[in-house]
Amino acid sequence: MNAKTWKFGNLKMWKYPVSKSNIQMGIGCWILGICIFAHLSSVASAKEDCAAGAAPAAPVLDGKGIRIEFDSAERGFGCLAIKNKLGEKEVLFGSGASNGQRLGLWAMKFWKDGKSSPNRWLTNQSPSSRSFDITNGVARFYWKGLSLAEEKGVVDVTATVSLSEDGESAQWRISVANRSKSWGLAEVEYPVISHVVVTNTATALLPCGNMGGELVENYTQGGRHEYPHGTVPVQTFSFMMDGVGLQFTALDGKGQNKAFDTRGLDMKVWYKCPDEGQPGAANAPDYAVETAAFKGDWWVAAKRYRKWALKQPWASKGPLKDRRDFCKKIGEVGYWMLCYGPNVRGYVSAMKHMLPDVPLGVHWYCWHNSPFDVNYPEMFPVKPNIRDAAAWMKKNNVFCMPYINGSLWEDDMPSFTNALPYACKWPDGSVIKYKCGNGNRLARMCPTTELWKKTVAELTAQIYDELNVDGVYLDQVSCSLPQPCHDASHGHKLGGGDFWTQGYRELMKPICEDSAKRGRALTSESAAEPYMDSFDAFLTWWGNNPRQVPFLPAVYSGYALYFGCSQAKNDSLDAYCALNGRFFLWGVQLGWTTLLFEKGKEKEVEFTHKLCRARMENLDCFLYGELVGELIPVGEVPTVDVKWNRDKVGEFKTPAIMSAVWLSDKGKRCAFIVNISDKDEEFSFKVTPNGKTHTLTIPARSVRVCR
Repeated sequence: MNAKTWKFGNLKMWKYPVSKSNIQMGIGCWILGICIFAHLSSVASAKEDCAAGAAPAAPVLDGKGIRIEFDSAERGFGCLAIKNKLGEKEVLFGSGASNGQRLGLWAMKFWKDGKSSPNRWLTNQSPSSRSFDITNGVARFYWKGLSLAEEKGVVDVTATVSLSEDGESAQWRISVANRSKSWGLAEVEYPVISHVVVTNTATALLPCGNMGGELVENYTQGGRHEYPHGTVPVQTFSFMMDGVGLQFTALDGKGQNKAFDTRGLDMKVWYKCPDEGQPGAANAPDYAVETAAFKGDWWVAAKRYRKWALKQPWASKGPLKDRRDFCKKIGEVGYWMLCYGPNVRGYVSAMKHMLPDVPLGVHWYCWHNSPFDVNYPEMFPVKPNIRDAAAWMKKNNVFCMPYINGSLWEDDMPSFTNALPYACKWPDGSVIKYKCGNGNRLARMCPTTELWKKTVAELTAQIYDELNVDGVYLDQVSCSLPQPCHDASHGHKLGGGDFWTQGYRELMKPICEDSAKRGRALTSESAAEPYMDSFDAFLTWWGNNPRQVPFLPAVYSGYALYFGCSQAKNDSLDAYCALNGRFFLWGVQLGWTTLLFEKGKEKEVEFTHKLCRARMENLDCFLYGELVGELIPVGEVPTVDVKWNRDKVGEFKTPAIMSAVWLSDKGKRCAFIVNISDKDEEFSFKVTPNGKTHTLTIPARSVRVCR
């Protein structure tokens, strides 16, 4: 086929002779061109650029069990909805699309020159070039050229959402590039799910309280739950309705400072960044946040979390029954006493009479020669007669555990002059302080510093050497939030990140090794999970309420031990039985109260004795086994009116019959049933997997064990 060349400016065009075959070929090329253009247009809509004025597109990730819908690039890619597809019908979480507002997806706070003021916020709605692509179940969103005050186009953000292989969950990650010479990343909120539930429609499982979970029905207002902390020991939060749920979990094996913020019924996962606000800093979270669809109740959420949690560093030593460094003697304590000073013999002797054959533990305060929360860490010399009291407890096989503080230094003492460089500092260089119950303000010490590591280790060893006790309680370690230390001389990242939790884990390693060699135990206040392998047991003493569920035991039973069931002296008998009955069923060692020494408490003593004896006879479950659920009641369960004064809970109704199902360390399923009422009660329940109904008569204020 001959052709001639036409010139058009600098372009050469080819002229072909007109023929039928040429016309057909031309039409074919024209059609092919239209197809190619259509294909390229579809690619452009899947990789949308607002600056170019492309038509809006709505990205969607659709899995077998979860569907996540996003807004267009023009509107900032806000999350429109997360749908659970595992039930009989799709259930919607996140309803921001209903009112047409532009929705959040992420927010970031920047400081200038390492100072908290001035600061600037950037969000997914901030002016920028925006685009996205979706490949194999992974959606990537891009914001380029974000500006910080006078510095234009210095920040880029990439957010990624990835479906799991089973299509029932997604992982959310975010990264930042920061070219600023003066501004640094300080805080990140991601993901941000607007209107995650509608008021009064869902039940929320909060990561709160002594037992790590509170169940709030008809969730109407949110809160801010900061982790790791005595009241927020785990990093997961769930919503449930219509038989299904949506679980948010920070998959952070370092246990870094973060929060679940549900104020306004949004869900924002907040993170304090390493090198907080330092010029050029861009340390976004180095972990994923998982959103998982599940079918069932809070037990399903707990067991999902257990599968992940037992793979983290704090569970790497394995279950208690296999740990060589676990002090078995503390696991065999049947009841804990709260004692002060040298006059312990009378109290211990009286308790031995009230609870015969129950091994006692004494949590020992004010053995040191200074008032409580004063002169820390200088706790020696001891008060007169303390050594005699310690020797008497050892002789009488009472587990003795003195108190020390693992966090504070009295800044009015001469020794603080040398300790000052190793205290935690605010960005302006001032010392971070803690206000004690007596009003005294003590300096927070940085756990990464060699001075504080040496101080805590030497104090613990001195107690062992001079008092020959069975263990040491280190107050505040597993209770306190990480402090945002900004002292660059300590050698850690400033502000946020993992330096605090990892610092305490490193601080505790030599102390754990020394205690294990001596056959002694270490305990701490509350039960934040990152410190689980640093201690033998954790005190659960405050924040009890009727909404509690045993989330921590459901997750960490067999791997962690909890003790303490504090209660007000003027609580009713039913309130006493309700709280102690629950904690018994959940595997907690009872005690840590002086209530039994009050006049007229014979019935409380009798009930406590039954619970303690039942625990001691079933340590294969309560100490080394796994809490797997509760019996399914058939028919109406009687209730008891409870007047609960501690923590200002007030009056409420509680089931008269409570139960728990445990797997022993040999894998045998065992059921425990407690009747807290003052009369015999019939209890009907189903046993899975056969679904057969059983009916038992449970005597008044007693325990029934079914093995």
